[in-house]
Parts: sequence; structure tokens; C-alpha cells
Amino acid sequence: MIVAARYAPGPPETLWHYAPALASHGILESRALWASDTLCMSDKTEFTYPREVMLRVLERIDAGSEDPYERWVVAMAKVVAEDDQGPTVYAACTSANNDIRSQWNLFADNGTGFAIGLNRRVLFGAAAQQDYSLFPVIYDVQNQEEFYKETFYAEAVDGVRKAEESLGRDERLALVVALAFCYPLTFVKHHQRFEECEWRLMRLDHTFDRDRPPPRVRGSNIRYETVSLDDDATGETSIAHVMAGPSATLESVD
Repeated sequence: MIVAARYAPGPPETLWHYAPALASHGILESRALWASDTLCMSDKTEFTYPREVMLRVLERIDAGSEDPYERWVVAMAKVVAEDDQGPTVYAACTSANNDIRSQWNLFADNGTGFAIGLNRRVLFGAAAQQDYSLFPVIYDVQNQEEFYKETFYAEAVDGVRKAEESLGRDERLALVVALAFCYPLTFVKHHQRFEECEWRLMRLDHTFDRDRPPPRVRGSNIRYETVSLDDDATGETSIAHVMAGPSATLESVD
């Protein structure tokens, strides 16, 4: 997978997870985050905006390419990008900024909750042990398009060429394109939301792992799984800070 960090600011030492008081207590007690199925997100722009960017890039590649093979991959990629369903991606959101009004309001119960500061280096290692990756969200439009273009050639075209050697050119290759394109859809957001400074923990669920517990369900059938916040081998903790929201009170803690 193309490293999205090349298209975003450098990683901070601490990443912040905003949550209501009760959820914050649960995170600190269980030492785990909830990662939700991105298909269950209530904010539909999480899908519509990146899809628009991706389709725009695919149209440009299609118009400028004389390679029948590339154009065939573009055609498959368009089908995948326009599909409302695809490989399941689980994601947990953090921010490089610990004091964003919109995040307090949306995710920390109007500021009565908390922001939990996570050691980015320890979090990265713990996540990797659970098949999760940590990526920055890309907000700059030009960088988004460059990222998708690079992903197309490095992941989709090369991936299909390799898969074709063993699978042949049939509908099973659509899975390769799906993996290359549905996962990066979660890497970009509208530029007007740049203040969120978001970094995401993400896992692409494209294989059936018998050793992995099945996803849980909460609320309105929102599928999720837990990501353990394990300490590293030296004993350095993943939870570095806890910051009370601007409207948090002693009652919030209770």
C-alpha cells in the first residue's frame, strides 16, 4: 500500500482520541479502542467525497491512456468505486490536535467528555500486531489526486498483472481492484475539514481469519471490533495523557 504519510504533515508524538465520559472510562479500563465498520458510518460524505475524487482521477487516466490494459483496469476500478458495498474496513479515529471544538462537540458529548492522548510510536506497534495500520487523512485536493493516481499504478495495475498470471483475466480480478481502491477511499476527507488533523487506525478485512473474534454489534447494527492498546516491549505505555473537555465536571467522571 502506498504510504499516505508522504501526502500529509509529519506524525506527531501524541494522537488524541475524543470520547464521551463513559466511553473514555471504558477505554482506560479495558485499554482498548473500538474500531467501527466504515460502511456503518452515519456521515455519508465519508464515502461520497473520496468517491468523487477517485472517479475524477480514473476519468483522467482513462482519457489520457492508450494502453488497452490500463483502460480495462480503469473500467473495473470504476465499477468498484461506484459500488456501495465492498471489502469491510474497520477504523478508529484519532487527531493530532487535542483541542478542536468540532471534535469535542461531535465525539465528546459537547465537551463533557475527554481526549485520550496516545503515544503514537507505541500505538503504531500495538496496532501492527493486530493487523491494523496507522495513516494520516489527506485533506489537500492535489495531494489526494496524486495519492489516488499513484495507488492506481502501484496497486491496481501491478496487482492485476500479477494476479492475472495465476487467476487469468476473469471477474476474480475485481477483488484485486477492490482491495486496491476501497481501502484508500478511507484516506481522504474534504479540505474544509482540515482542522481535524485526523489519523486513522485501519484494518482491511479481506480474509477469513479463524483466530480473530467475530465483530461485535452496537447501537443501530454498527459492527465494530476492539484494538488493544498494549504497551511496548520496554514497558512504555500507549496511553500517555488524559485531557478533560472544556465542559467536563466531576459528574462527568462519575
